[in-house]
Amino acid sequence: MHIGDAAATTGLTKKAIKFYEAEGLVTPRSDPQSGYREYDDDDIARLELIHTLRLLDVPVAEIREVLMGDTALAEALQRALDRTTGRIERLEEGRLILRSLLERPPAAAADVRDEVRRLRRSVERSREERGLHLADTLKRIFPGSFGRFMVLLHTPFFDIELASAAQKARWLRFVAYLDDLREPPADHPFFQLAQVEDAATVEAFLEGQRDHVQRLLAEDAEAIASLREAITGFLRKLASDPEARQRYDERLAASQDLWTTIGGGGDDAFNEHLAALNDDFRRYLAIGARVREEAEREVGIRLEESSARHP
Repeated sequence: MHIGDAAATTGLTKKAIKFYEAEGLVTPRSDPQSGYREYDDDDIARLELIHTLRLLDVPVAEIREVLMGDTALAEALQRALDRTTGRIERLEEGRLILRSLLERPPAAAADVRDEVRRLRRSVERSREERGLHLADTLKRIFPGSFGRFMVLLHTPFFDIELASAAQKARWLRFVAYLDDLREPPADHPFFQLAQVEDAATVEAFLEGQRDHVQRLLAEDAEAIASLREAITGFLRKLASDPEARQRYDERLAASQDLWTTIGGGGDDAFNEHLAALNDDFRRYLAIGARVREEAEREVGIRLEESSARHP
């Protein structure tokens, strides 16, 4: 068939067919009498493959390698998939940044560039850098030994992977939430009631916390029983010891006042963000809540929500 028929059959333009001929990707026979190029079934099949690969964004140079047998078709398709995935990721990142800008518009148009850079850096942080950012924020909000204690309490859950657009969007909301938290005065009453006295105590807690978390996540019966016993003992002490109850009430009131001071809606908001980004933390909170409810039913009283309380 002539070039017009080849174009109609393959869906390519005559110009495109001539280009692929010039590139040596297809070599139709030339009619010695008319001088017209004649495209046989093999040429048509070759043109259709070229057309399909170009639609899949395989470069002409790689198509040539495939046709010559220097590159396997599967390898060329994998490269095309990798390029497409990269473009999609960049587009998704752009959409996330646009949504963040619309949710929290910069004060002035001149600030847009800096805000975009900040958001992009936030998304592109490594897993280690994300953990450090969370730790630094906790130290900023909770100064002194209690801040260090809070970091160690949450360290097992700071390994955050942003594998999907939804996770990246949640991370940006989490960062915005953390950035909006105000620094409390260093002499806030809560810090006086919740200080951890020495570094050795903190380090010992860290080692125990790591093991405690792993055993709870594994639904270790002994660890769960130990946690239930600890909560039950605490509830009974509150019920029977007025001084213990008074100290608890004072700390609870100071905790609530602290969250009013720094904003952010209490620790529930922090926990919700972190649980959405770290499945271990979500499971850890669920196990703790389940065991606490069992202990409360056993003792017959409820433990009011407390800002710094975890299982």
